[in-house]
Amino acid sequence: MKRSALVPALVLVLAAGCARQPRPATVPGTPATPRPGIAALRADLAAIFRTPAFSNAIWGVTIRSLKSGETVFALNPGTLLMPASNMKVVTAATAAERLGWSYRFDTRLVSAAPVENGVLQGDVIVVGSGDPSLGGRPGDAAAVLDSWADQLRAAGITRVTGNIVGDDDALDDVGLGRGWAWDDLGYGYATPVGAVSFAENGVVLTFKPGPAIGTPAAIESTPAGHGLSIVSQVTTGTADSDADVDFHRPPGSTQLVVTGSVPLGKTDVTRTVSVVNPTAFSVGVLKSALVARGIAVDGDAVDIDALPEAPAT
Repeated sequence: MKRSALVPALVLVLAAGCARQPRPATVPGTPATPRPGIAALRADLAAIFRTPAFSNAIWGVTIRSLKSGETVFALNPGTLLMPASNMKVVTAATAAERLGWSYRFDTRLVSAAPVENGVLQGDVIVVGSGDPSLGGRPGDAAAVLDSWADQLRAAGITRVTGNIVGDDDALDDVGLGRGWAWDDLGYGYATPVGAVSFAENGVVLTFKPGPAIGTPAAIESTPAGHGLSIVSQVTTGTADSDADVDFHRPPGSTQLVVTGSVPLGKTDVTRTVSVVNPTAFSVGVLKSALVARGIAVDGDAVDIDALPEAPAT
């Protein structure tokens, strides 16, 4: 590829499906007689997308100059394709452009209830703004929620008479993308999103094999308060076998059925699964953190949308 005449360009490549590649199309904005360097670049790219390795794929490619807006190269620019994982690059770039790299999400723990003799007489509310990073990665310690619980305990609160409520009204409640396969929803890569999220809305399962081949394996799940009902059908395989576990959770259900086997003697098999409702998950983990620190909670961990009336803040 000749590099001397390359212009600054943005490349968006989203691939899916299966069909043979057509030749690059000319679209509005493409000069009728391209400069020599651009012509060579187009020829090189066209050759790449015609390689046998891509013969059963559909590519949607648009390359434009950031300086002039000129379309440098286009292949199926108007074809509707399911976005691939590299769509996250475009999403992150758009967020950084609109919000700025120094933007900070604000998640608040609030209550309008009075406190008497260590009893908070009402609800504790988590007000989210869409922070996708609260709590870190799945399996990380619940340091943020533990810190909130510690601060309430340090303030002398020993009991909450109301609910632990997640206020997710900053965003809509459509947590899943269009076209997501329903049989993928139990896996950690298919977690829903929301205005109140924790640890990427993932629950970590750790598998412990039984004492002999064919015996049931045990499953430990973290963090506490995740809200999933786990049904294990996992058995113990031979010591030289591979860990092979699968998940099934119908849409909207909190019951997760786990099947498969783990090798005898192998205790480091872990997998991440998704929650159903990020808001309920987040406040469920917070409630568990409060109880663990000696703060009794009379009510439930609930999504604000499940209440007949929004609590005062």
